[in-house]
Amino acid sequence: MKNWIYQIHWFLGITAGLVLAVVGATGALVAFEDEIMEAISPGIASVESRPEGAVVLSPDALLERFRSERPGVWVEQLTLSADPKRNAVIRTASAEKGKRGETLYVDPTTGAILGQIKGQEFFRTVLQLHRFLLIPTPEGGKGINIGRQITGFSALALVFFALSGLYLRWPRRVLHWRSWFHINFSLSGRNFYWALHSVIGTWVLIVYLLLALTGLSWSYSWYKNGLAVVLTGEAPKERQGGGGGRNREQPAIPESAPAMDAAWQAFITHSNSYYKTASFTIPRKEKEGFNVSYLLPEALHSRQRNSLSVSPAGEVSNVKPYSEDEPLGKRINQSMYELHTGEWFGMPGRIINALASALMLLFTITGFLLYFDRRKKKRSSKLAASAATGSAQATPGSSGYLIVYASQTGTAEQLAWHTASIQTSGGITPTVKSLAKTTAEDLASAEKVLLLLSTFGEGEAPDSARGAIKKLMKSQPQLQHLQFAILALGDRRYRDYCAFALQVESWLLGTGARQLFARIEVDNGDEHAIQQWQQQIASLSGVTTISEWSAPEYEPWVLHSRSLLNQGSVGAAIYSVALVPEHIGKTQWQAGDILEIKPQNNPALVEKFISEHRLDSQQIINGLSLKEWLAKSIFPSAQQLAGKNGQDWVAGLEPLPHREYSIASLPTDGKVELVIRQALNERGELGLGSGWLTQFASEQQIVYARIRSNPSFHAPETPAPMILIGAGTGIAGLRSHLHARRLAGQKDSWLIFGERHRAQDRLFGEELSWLASTGFLVHYHEVFSRDGDGYVQDKLIAEQQLLLEWLARGATIYVCGSLTGVGAGVEAALLDILGEDELQVLREAGRYRRDIY
Repeated sequence: MKNWIYQIHWFLGITAGLVLAVVGATGALVAFEDEIMEAISPGIASVESRPEGAVVLSPDALLERFRSERPGVWVEQLTLSADPKRNAVIRTASAEKGKRGETLYVDPTTGAILGQIKGQEFFRTVLQLHRFLLIPTPEGGKGINIGRQITGFSALALVFFALSGLYLRWPRRVLHWRSWFHINFSLSGRNFYWALHSVIGTWVLIVYLLLALTGLSWSYSWYKNGLAVVLTGEAPKERQGGGGGRNREQPAIPESAPAMDAAWQAFITHSNSYYKTASFTIPRKEKEGFNVSYLLPEALHSRQRNSLSVSPAGEVSNVKPYSEDEPLGKRINQSMYELHTGEWFGMPGRIINALASALMLLFTITGFLLYFDRRKKKRSSKLAASAATGSAQATPGSSGYLIVYASQTGTAEQLAWHTASIQTSGGITPTVKSLAKTTAEDLASAEKVLLLLSTFGEGEAPDSARGAIKKLMKSQPQLQHLQFAILALGDRRYRDYCAFALQVESWLLGTGARQLFARIEVDNGDEHAIQQWQQQIASLSGVTTISEWSAPEYEPWVLHSRSLLNQGSVGAAIYSVALVPEHIGKTQWQAGDILEIKPQNNPALVEKFISEHRLDSQQIINGLSLKEWLAKSIFPSAQQLAGKNGQDWVAGLEPLPHREYSIASLPTDGKVELVIRQALNERGELGLGSGWLTQFASEQQIVYARIRSNPSFHAPETPAPMILIGAGTGIAGLRSHLHARRLAGQKDSWLIFGERHRAQDRLFGEELSWLASTGFLVHYHEVFSRDGDGYVQDKLIAEQQLLLEWLARGATIYVCGSLTGVGAGVEAALLDILGEDELQVLREAGRYRRDIY
């Protein structure tokens, strides 16, 4: 039983607890809204002192001066205070039906209108957040207010938290006060979090029960009506005339108001001048008198009002003093708001309520800290148990499992090590190797092999694995004993999707090896497919709980600036786009890394789709408008839309695929710079990523992006000469390396860069020329094909003797640009100059690196 209560307690804590943190913080703020607004509005509600000799005007004189400044405005109510420092308050009638008039402060000695106090709109919003989480009520006031339901459920959860928390921490020494209320500040870590969570929870338990049980009245009418029956023994009366309050039909505003001085003097005589504030509601009908509502100085809250009626001639009637003799249940039912805010208990109650409300943040924070600590310890205990089992049953590499990866950009390698961690948690100790270092003997000695293989280029192996796979496939080992599984990583946009993994699978089947389970293909980092792989590995390893691998979260970046780099070019426009992270200094990358961005659809196409399908673009679903959902998703088909409401088909939307760009800058620049060529699809429309960043997203708009490490294009660990070859937007990945080398004081750099026309397409030409003039660029070759210079590979062949000299000095070649353009051209040129064997030696040594797309 206790375990079930504990499970429910923490589950509600990580769901309703977040809402309660918001409700608590806003409740603490609203508790003193009057004091806060008056503090930021000095001289409006009250003054420090009056001028010597200042005399308070009579009510009629005060109203006459107000009406002279606001002719035609009907004064509904005048509130006067016995405190000489407090100003008078006038409430006016609104000219529009169903709306409130103004509440204005007036100097009682001069009649000068002082205006309204500041902050009313802010606190109105805070109150809406407190009550409804700012979720709007359905149009017309009909239907369910989702925000009200969420806060109501959270109030119910708060009742459960209070009672279950009391049960869960019930001490053995019940009558020992220290065990209930003392916090041991010498504790640390989980023990300290638990002490804060449980002990302070005991301090505020009664307050939280009171807050929750009164707050439920505003969320559920059945609760409010039932509570009224319990407290008063009577069912609440139905409102007559379609409701009351400010929507009630009011009599027409007369041409003049009755004099008030006689009524005021009658009130002073009746009360013996013993009052705190008195509010006179001015009648609209001739035979009616003033309704007076007043507080006595000892009143703890605004509900403790006395009331009476007084005619313009000064006749007092309908005297109704506030009575403490009323049944307690009835007084509680009438003062639900005052109980909720703590006003029932005066200023001490308000302070306690505000502090308790603010402390809801503490319970959310400590609750999450306890939850994460529990998860961490649970994983650690499983790993410890697995290690103990493994030490008895297996030694490193003796489990029979071999994990092999072939990675171009690092993802397959990351997944390989994550796969190993899953197996380790199940008591298996695998051997992890790159395919470049895997031999036929390794496969022959293994019992089971798990292969994580990326397909690169035109259906090829990653650069580092090309030589090894050719050697393996030339041999025909007998591997009938071997069982294998393959995770194939690729991108469906390329013709030869996962072709390398298919080639390896076919070869293994030809050797007699058998599949552990069917090949799993990962399209462009699809996390669902990766999770399938993890579940299969967990099943093989006897693991029931795994820590799922996921790519880093996208973060908000600001589109700082963009500029056209090739004005007048015959080719597509190329832009330099700068993005600044919202948290400068926290986001790091290095030369060679990639920025992945989440693009959005062309706004015009979104509007067209909405219009064609007659959708409500402003419909809110899960916190976003329909227009916002369509902006970031693949448009649904007509079949997906047919017969479904927005809530249903939005749930089935597929997110737009991300787009990748080489980074042209360093963190020291304070921004990520990209070089983007506008691409057009078969309909002549701008491409998804290039259109979003170069045209549709506006400057200073938020763009969601994430850094992806690209280790295969990082600089060598040991400083060495660098040959950088690129064309078009490929200058981006090369430029970041040039900046990094310059900062590091490494000068042996050679750049070959190609484009169409020198006059229009000399990207970063002035910057690169300056680097050459300073001697930083030892060699700088520009190749412009439309000016008759040929292509970058032609320049490479022309300078092959220089190339051989640099390679002999240990130089590394970096190529960045189009797969079918500079990528294929430079590869062919290097094969001509060096031959396949020598080029493969460079690949395996990490001296031939490519960032091609």
